[in-house]
Amino acid sequence: MANKDTLKPKSLENKILPIGSGLYEKRMIQAIIESGYDGPIGIIDHLDDQDTGKSLRDNLAGLDLF
Repeated sequence: MANKDTLKPKSLENKILPIGSGLYEKRMIQAIIESGYDGPIGIIDHLDDQDTGKSLRDNLAGLDLF
C-alpha cells in the first residue's frame, strides 16, 4: 500500500501498489523470511482498472527483489 503522505485521497488511484513498490513491503517480507515461515503467501489483485495477469506479473517481479 502507498505511503499515506503520497496517497491521492480523492481518487485513491495509487493506494494499492505492486509488491516491492510500497514503503513497507521490504520490512514486512523480511520479517516473514526471518520468522522461518515457509508456507504459502497469497497475492490478491484489487486493481479493477488493470489486467489481472499484468498485476500478477508485477507482484511476482516485486517478490524477485527479495
